[in-house]
Amino acid sequence: MTPWHEYLMDVYITSKFLVAITCIPIGLLMTGINADLHNFKLTICGLLLAFLGLAIPMLLPTQQVLIKLLDW
Repeated sequence: MTPWHEYLMDVYITSKFLVAITCIPIGLLMTGINADLHNFKLTICGLLLAFLGLAIPMLLPTQQVLIKLLDW
């Protein structure tokens, strides 16, 4: 792999990590705060955000699969 491909893989892994590390705590915080305020619409939105923070990185292909898909 060229240095450019290695850089793109680092950016890909970092973006997966950033999605998880930002969505999960914010979603749980929204859920906790809005459950105390009895605002059920925002409670559900917080739960969905936390779920998406887990689901998006898990559904994206791994680094090895991505390299094979892109024929690097």
